Amino acid sequence: MKYLQVTEWYIVGSMTLSSAWVAVLAAFFLTWIVLWKLYDKQMREILVDVAFTFIIVWKLSVILTDFSMVIKFPLSILYFNGGKTGVILGTLFASFKLYVSLKKRNFLLQDIQAVLVGYISIQTSYQILQVLLNEGLWWQEAITTISFSIYVVFVSFCLPKMEKVNQFISIAFVFMHIIVAVLQPNGFFQTPLFVTVFFAFFINFLLYKSERLKK
Repeated sequence: MKYLQVTEWYIVGSMTLSSAWVAVLAAFFLTWIVLWKLYDKQMREILVDVAFTFIIVWKLSVILTDFSMVIKFPLSILYFNGGKTGVILGTLFASFKLYVSLKKRNFLLQDIQAVLVGYISIQTSYQILQVLLNEGLWWQEAITTISFSIYVVFVSFCLPKMEKVNQFISIAFVFMHIIVAVLQPNGFFQTPLFVTVFFAFFINFLLYKSERLKK
């Protein structure tokens, strides 16, 4: 059995949604609550806009990955997505949109921190919800849930106390995710880990741009 394999489907009106789709929507909703509590309205709107960009590209990427099916059944766009390719494309488009938005605000350190908190919230919520919504090996589910939960507690305590917390937290998140990935059947070859590594590089690039503007 593959870890985090989609084993549950949910019927909402006339639509049938996979547990992965439910987990993504729930993760974005929970993250919006976190950002609403911590950051200003303009930054929240930027991050929500970026999130919608990711979702739209992720969903529409099925046109590229399975064009023939979409031509035969146009409504399949509502039920399917581009899979790994869609996640990668969505991440790239969302990152570009985020970069443009942050550039207009001169790469404020507080904005970069909001991005960091938002991503950690989305990834953590998604991983834990996937565990709760699907069936898998109990010890793998336990390791994933405990690891991501401990990390969230760690970030909650460190974030207000460390001046240069962003770089440290992003790197620590990569190492934590790698440890969890090693214990899963798919190992390093899983999309969430790729996104986390890309995100860490992206965060550090934003920090670099922020530091340059200060000089």
